[in-house]
Amino acid sequence: MRYRMLRNLHLLLGFYFSVCSPLSHAEIPAARQSELITIIERDEDVDSLSAEEKEVVLEYILKEKEKRPDDHLWSDKQLLQLAHEPTIQRYAKLFKLGVTEYGRADFAKQPRLIEHYEAALMAKGPPSPTRGSDVPGISNTLDAGLKMLRLTQQSWEIPEDTRVWSQRLIRVIEQNMRYHYSPTDRRIARESRLIVRNWFTENKAALQAREFAKVKPGALHTLQKEAEPLALGEEPRNVLAGPTPIPTPNTPPPETKTTGKIQGGYWAFAILGVCVALLAVGVFLTARGNAK
Repeated sequence: MRYRMLRNLHLLLGFYFSVCSPLSHAEIPAARQSELITIIERDEDVDSLSAEEKEVVLEYILKEKEKRPDDHLWSDKQLLQLAHEPTIQRYAKLFKLGVTEYGRADFAKQPRLIEHYEAALMAKGPPSPTRGSDVPGISNTLDAGLKMLRLTQQSWEIPEDTRVWSQRLIRVIEQNMRYHYSPTDRRIARESRLIVRNWFTENKAALQAREFAKVKPGALHTLQKEAEPLALGEEPRNVLAGPTPIPTPNTPPPETKTTGKIQGGYWAFAILGVCVALLAVGVFLTARGNAK
């Protein structure tokens, strides 16, 4: 009886996903359709799905988005990963105005957004805040450069050597900048922004033509050789989360110096231990001789 109920439930679910499901597609099994709905609702990445799956996922998201007018950012990351042009243009309009913080662009893995950060990247002003800013950190112009680097690093459409270059430059900045007003921070910020500006200028035509396979690496930072090698795919820390002290590579830890006072205490305890041991042996031999 129980087996028959489970079998009927399975058949009912299969009928629902094959006929009634909002993600219904003849070439996609019902179980997989259910998995895709879960992926969408959990806001997971969809860039690695097959072409058929991307098609039905896009259709489902657009239908669901109409039902959620108050949540205008819902599934934006997935729409950007699917190269949904209206969503890309919505982000592009803001980025062209110099806005760098909006929606889910940081997680989009979408190289079509890179060119639209140009206005913020090329804006006049220091790359790091001047003294008197509310919060020490990076300026809008350098933030735009870092976002361009991150999108470059994430995108599988861009050649691997360029992705590694961008990833390592992010690493250099995060290892050496402490997000204060020191001369070192300002120098790192200036050089990093200049490298990204020159890189964008050299690759602008390819990015605008969406010929991402032609995007080439940029120059090395003067601190590049000091940066710890980073394998492609390893995620560097989010720069917006603030500084995290990272030890400088190839620098041995400082030696711990033992003071004479500690050394003297050690030898005192050692001598005391030897005396106690000798005393115990003497008591044992005395007791043994008396017993005889």
